[in-house]
Amino acid sequence: MRPASRRVMPLLLLLCPAAPAQVAQLAELYDSRVGVQDAFGIGAGFDGVTIVVSAPYDAQTYPLVGCAYVFQELSGTWTSVARLAPDNPWPSETFGWDVAVDGDIIVAGRPYNYDAGAEAGSAAVFERVAGVWTQTADLHASDASPHALFGISVDVDEAAQRIVVSSYSDTTDGMNVGGVYVFERAGGGTWQEVARVHPQTSNGHRFQMGSLVRLDGERIAVGGALSDTQGVTESGSVSIVERIAGQWLHTDTITPPTPGPRAQFGTVALSGDSLLVGAAGEPINGLNSAGAAYFYEYSGGGWTLSQRVEGAPVEGSAKFGAVTDLQGDVAVISATAQDVAGNNSGGAYLYARRQGQWQLREIFVGEDTNGGDGFGRAIAIAGDRAVIGAPFENRLGIWTGTAYVFEGLWDDCPADLDGDGDADGDDFFGYLDLFAADDPDADLDGDGDRDADDFFVYLDRFASGC
Repeated sequence: MRPASRRVMPLLLLLCPAAPAQVAQLAELYDSRVGVQDAFGIGAGFDGVTIVVSAPYDAQTYPLVGCAYVFQELSGTWTSVARLAPDNPWPSETFGWDVAVDGDIIVAGRPYNYDAGAEAGSAAVFERVAGVWTQTADLHASDASPHALFGISVDVDEAAQRIVVSSYSDTTDGMNVGGVYVFERAGGGTWQEVARVHPQTSNGHRFQMGSLVRLDGERIAVGGALSDTQGVTESGSVSIVERIAGQWLHTDTITPPTPGPRAQFGTVALSGDSLLVGAAGEPINGLNSAGAAYFYEYSGGGWTLSQRVEGAPVEGSAKFGAVTDLQGDVAVISATAQDVAGNNSGGAYLYARRQGQWQLREIFVGEDTNGGDGFGRAIAIAGDRAVIGAPFENRLGIWTGTAYVFEGLWDDCPADLDGDGDADGDDFFGYLDLFAADDPDADLDGDGDRDADDFFVYLDRFASGC
């Protein structure tokens, strides 16, 4: 984490705010090897330096084997530097259905892989050594079973040497209950399974934990979008798994405030004590699959719903909340079938948090987004930038797909705490009140403490103005 600046701002600078930032397309990612019906952009990972974008329908080896492309910014241009594919490909395994990158590690899910049984699944691990990406491991569940779809979702934390993989059709503990597996690097550099966590309560009834998994430190959010909460078909749920005293435990289950049939509450994003959950199938005012998203905060030993948001405008079948990502005070939520730039083009909603409230800042698409592109099928935020996939884009052939890099995600006026459009004395003293009260919203650098670093972060923001 970069230390906060400690320079003292001259009064004149504090009184002369800068122009607001805007979301802007920085690049459209391209590799000449991407072909027709590859669906490039279904999965994406971004750590601020390296981007990985998957094309799970790639057929260069066998039909629907899949692959992934690695991009780096070289001399100001995002350039493809590697194509990743499994060492032992199986037809129709959809390598890269979900991908994640952190530092020198990339993980790609292979949910329909047959190594451990029909569609038992696996997850391939690639590592960068001397600038070259090489597959170093292929992870399998210790209790692998046919049709478990292990690898449907993945995440990685290089600093902790930790990988998480979900298996949302695992039947080991009952019909389709699912599970999440934790792997850590052991002596000798091998990856070993250290935990498998299954739902606290399943009753053998379509719990399906693990449609999406996200890792942040010693906490994992596990989506169960197809779970039958309170007997309501595919209403969805989210499981929270935490490492406590060296053990990974299922500590909480979050269910939708009002479970609805096929609402599919469970597309998760996790950042510290903040959780974002999309419910792309939720009906609104009789409009099926309009979609909604829910923000939760962890405080006092439990998760509390802080806000619900929906599309603007609300559209039937827009699937708002289909994909989400969250980092600090910035969130991006996609509506993958909303008519933002044509019929079913998709679109992305940027939210910024001010004084504990999430405010819609902008709705955006790619410069050449058209109807049917599925813009927002993948979202990966890193700092002020985000990578967003549009796998059904047809410009270079049907379902060739594309992915975009955007910048300018940071709040256009993060110092404006009261939301009146100005950064003024009311906001400055408002932050002092938060700081004095040791309010969690005063923790601007996200390290869990309210200290001098946070105060200087706010001074920087206040100097930038609106």
